[in-house]
Formats: sequence, structure tokens, C-alpha cells
Amino acid sequence: MAGAWELPGGKIDADESAEAAIVREIAEELGCTVRPLERLRQCTHAYPDLTVTLWPVRCEIVGGEPTALEHAQIRWVQPDDLESLDWSGADVAVVEYYVGSRRLGAS
Repeated sequence: MAGAWELPGGKIDADESAEAAIVREIAEELGCTVRPLERLRQCTHAYPDLTVTLWPVRCEIVGGEPTALEHAQIRWVQPDDLESLDWSGADVAVVEYYVGSRRLGAS
């Protein structure tokens, strides 16, 4: 989705869990190591020519510094500022759920 922000990640291989996939994908895309903390709600989005299902996993960095190995840029954003970015269609629901759940938890 050229020009739109995307959460890091990628396809889950047949022999791996969402948690294993995000550890692998983050290493490939950002060159650092993460530890999965929590699986978030699954989200499905239909583009005109493709339907994708995202299995988001909240993680923490446990080794290395994120580097844009496969992307034009990366950006650290405070959770309350996530909704201000122009997200790809599939990532909008993930961001809205994450931000909303944090707000409910803070009440």
C-alpha cells in the first residue's frame, strides 16, 4: 500500500503460530529481536483485489535497535498519536482496536 503506514509483519507460514511469525518477520524487516506479549483481536480487511486477515501480536524489543531494512522509514509514535497517521486499510482496524483497548484500560 504505497504511501500508507503499515504495521510490521507478514505472512504466517503453515508450520508457525502468529507469535512465531512476528518474531521472524520483525527480525527480517527491522533487524531486531522481539518477545510476543499478547495476541490482539484478529482483523479481516477486503481490498478490491485481495482480502487479508491480520493476527496482531503486541511485542517488546528484547535485542537490537529497529532499522528500516525493507521499508522507506520507520517511526516511533506514542499510542495516543497512532490514529493521526495515514494507515493502510487493513491496519486501520488493528490501530483502532489497540488504541481503544488502551483507553478503556486506563479508565
